[in-house]
Amino acid sequence: VFALTDPARPPRFEAVWAEGTEVLAAQIDRLLVDVAVGGGGRAAYQLWAEVRNRGTLSLEVMLPPGFELIAADRDGEMVLPGRSARGGFEFPLFAGEEKQVVHLAGLLPLSLPAGKPGELSLPLPALSAPAARVETRLLLPPPFAPTLADPSRYQAVAPPPGAQARLERRADVLKSNAIAQQLWSSFAPQEHGAFFSIPAGFSQLQAGWSALSSSPAPILIRLARKQEVSPWF
Repeated sequence: VFALTDPARPPRFEAVWAEGTEVLAAQIDRLLVDVAVGGGGRAAYQLWAEVRNRGTLSLEVMLPPGFELIAADRDGEMVLPGRSARGGFEFPLFAGEEKQVVHLAGLLPLSLPAGKPGELSLPLPALSAPAARVETRLLLPPPFAPTLADPSRYQAVAPPPGAQARLERRADVLKSNAIAQQLWSSFAPQEHGAFFSIPAGFSQLQAGWSALSSSPAPILIRLARKQEVSPWF
């Protein structure tokens, strides 16, 4: 009553909200998965997730069984993710809707047909927030020539999130620091959080689609020998 100028005429308030709708605590604008399959029954597997946080403390990433974590970072800073009750990796998130990038890399059991044509199911991670867009990049050893079972998903994949910003920062450092220039020219280390390099003879397959799903279905890939692929003309 002390906040009112006229207690005899109190103000009226009206609140309006939508019923039966769900407010997302977090959203992934882009999920990028990069996989390089080897011949020993394992694959190098890494992913990036561009997250906007509206009110959650962490992002859970569920990887396929047998995944071995090697490295993890958030916005380029190394972190040690926790483990959820379901066995997933828990990444702490900053508050606010500004985009933050979660990245992890490791090894995944993934076997190819024994030199024969066949199919490969590429598993994708399950997440605690829906992904609006999913992109994948797959590297396969010879003699396989991969094709997508769903041709509508053929699409070129953009560089990993934050890659351009890291290149610009590195260029600024090299421009003004002679010692950094000498070290970089001597060692030239592979940038952490970059795409896997394409080994000689490997085939590359890229795909992208709109998803809006927290559990994207695996990608089905058909494998044929390179000499069995139909010619363009």
